[in-house]
Amino acid sequence: MMLFTRSDDRNASLGLFERLAYMSGSFGTVLVYTLIGTYLLFYYTDVVGLNGAIVGSILLVSRILDGISDLVMGAIVDRTVSKRGKTRVWLLRMCVPYALTGLLAFSVPTAASDLIKYIFVAISYNLCCTVAYTAITVPYNAFLCNITANAREHGILGVFSVLGGTVSGLIVQSTLIQGTEALGGGARAWQIMALVYSLLSIVFHLICYFFTRERCVSAPVKSEGKSHLSLKDELSSLLRNKYWLCALFVCIAALLVSGVMNASGLYYANSMFGDPVHFTPIANAMSLGLVAGIFIAAVLMGRLGKRNTMLIGAVTSTLASAAMGLFAATPTAAAVFSAIRGLMYGLITSCVYGMVADTMDYGEWKTGIKAEGIGLACITVGSKLSTGLSTVIVGLAVEKSGYDPALAVQSASAKAAMNFCLCWLPAILGLGMILCLVIYKLDKIYPEVQRDLEARHSGK
Repeated sequence: MMLFTRSDDRNASLGLFERLAYMSGSFGTVLVYTLIGTYLLFYYTDVVGLNGAIVGSILLVSRILDGISDLVMGAIVDRTVSKRGKTRVWLLRMCVPYALTGLLAFSVPTAASDLIKYIFVAISYNLCCTVAYTAITVPYNAFLCNITANAREHGILGVFSVLGGTVSGLIVQSTLIQGTEALGGGARAWQIMALVYSLLSIVFHLICYFFTRERCVSAPVKSEGKSHLSLKDELSSLLRNKYWLCALFVCIAALLVSGVMNASGLYYANSMFGDPVHFTPIANAMSLGLVAGIFIAAVLMGRLGKRNTMLIGAVTSTLASAAMGLFAATPTAAAVFSAIRGLMYGLITSCVYGMVADTMDYGEWKTGIKAEGIGLACITVGSKLSTGLSTVIVGLAVEKSGYDPALAVQSASAKAAMNFCLCWLPAILGLGMILCLVIYKLDKIYPEVQRDLEARHSGK
């Protein structure tokens, strides 16, 4: 394996150093986003004392606005011209605002009235997710299409990105609750831990910026100094791209599964086993399984292709989710099933972003428009809507099932609701992923797509 990248060719194979630098961008983003996606609702309800259903509704409305901002940011990326790159430059521009707004989300004024708290939630959450997270994640995802045109590298970089995010999430899961308890367990303790993760995120985003390059940037189409490629043209090209649509659904379903499991995990552990601390080994078992699955996916992709690797993961994880819903009677059993699910989700998440990058090449081959900014922005839209929807689902489950954090033993309805969120809903969504992957056939024709695009770019 090469240590350093030896070529600036558009189809270059990358060295380990640049792959790790690319991975650091995902690591830095997930440090803060794990706080938002996994712990923010718990912070609002159990630390600040807000109503879960009201907070969930605020976050869902925010996610709708967030989806609009993703499309806007995708269009901005597609039209960005900078000496520092088209996508990579946004890591430099947004790493500090992203960190600051992540900290702000965990700074609800506890002495204020409930109305002020809910207003603060709406404003701080939108600044973090609708603005800052969008402006750093959309270009980072699109960067995968521009760092190289090499399809094998798309898959490898997808693995590195998921690995970075998984390890980052594992670190947060392993240290946040323990850290807040060591600091006294109150709102101030949560703010201090958020500050630590936010500062670290800046460091890792800067590593990604300074030690990577863009090699196959598609310049904005211009006429008399102005872009004439409209948003309508870009969206039309995506809607004619059947494989992008399949990849979009699989990505959204996988992210919704992840969001529901993350948001419901603490409630599940408290309901089923009497203490939210049991969520740490369950979450860590899934994360460790996910890491193992990432390495397995790197091997399987080369032999079976992205689609078949993901299909194995989708079928097995669906069965594991159903089994966990039926048989996880102890924290140990839940951790075992979580490890299996994590292993299989590693196969899915490792391939999905490389799959999306491949569909961008297919779209350019079919329509002449690459649209990587909008194409990856739609994936981010799906990610955010999935997180928002998962928060609403879990928030409603908490409120409607009779869950009460003050009770030592939760009601049967609360246990059933949390079991559905953590086990049965992922199984149902897994069936949808399986269907889309059966339809997806791009792996078979991708070599032809590559040859034709190479000929176009070389002018042959």
